[in-house]
Amino acid sequence: MNKKQAIKIAMGVLLAAGITACGNLKPSLTPEQLVGQRAQARVDAMITGDFATAYSFYTPGYRSAVAQEDFIVRFKISKVKWTGAKLAEVNCAGIAVCSARVDIDYFVDEPLRGVSEFRNTRRIGETWINIDDQWYFVDES
Repeated sequence: MNKKQAIKIAMGVLLAAGITACGNLKPSLTPEQLVGQRAQARVDAMITGDFATAYSFYTPGYRSAVAQEDFIVRFKISKVKWTGAKLAEVNCAGIAVCSARVDIDYFVDEPLRGVSEFRNTRRIGETWINIDDQWYFVDES
């Protein structure tokens, strides 16, 4: 094999490797997109009653202070039930803290004597923080 053929083979190998590498690249998401996905997933879990999944979105500090069983009981016995949610907006201040706004549809079962239920939509604000490249919901209650 002459030098010209060796160069062509090497170029072909490098080109093939480059194409393969490019095919494996995933488009990176912005912090706003990442938080938006997680915020919607958290409220979707709350709506479906999957409180164990919802709990996993809370900060490690919250989860070390509040047992998962206590978290689940808190929401299972609540008179307020979320029935729908839509992410309204996400704003991030750099790569460590984001705020999200979510429109929550909810109802309250027997809020007052003589009133069977109350339905409403409310926009709630959420804070999300980045810990070790993962976004977590901050419980501010």
